[in-house]
Amino acid sequence: MDNAPELIQSAEAAAILGEPQTTFNRRAAAGDYPVVTKLAGPTGARLFDRATIVAIAESRIEAAATRIRAAS
Repeated sequence: MDNAPELIQSAEAAAILGEPQTTFNRRAAAGDYPVVTKLAGPTGARLFDRATIVAIAESRIEAAATRIRAAS
């Protein structure tokens, strides 16, 4: 059984979260999103765990729904 995370690049992660890639990259560099690994080189891509990014997106949706219910 392989428990290795499914790694995605920032473009896909940004799309899942519904934010521009430049914003995502800035926030990832600031530590707002957990980076699994960075590829070699000065401009090496950061790789992210798909499940973690999806969980962040889902928590944002739930938080928004809670705020809407509270405002009703």
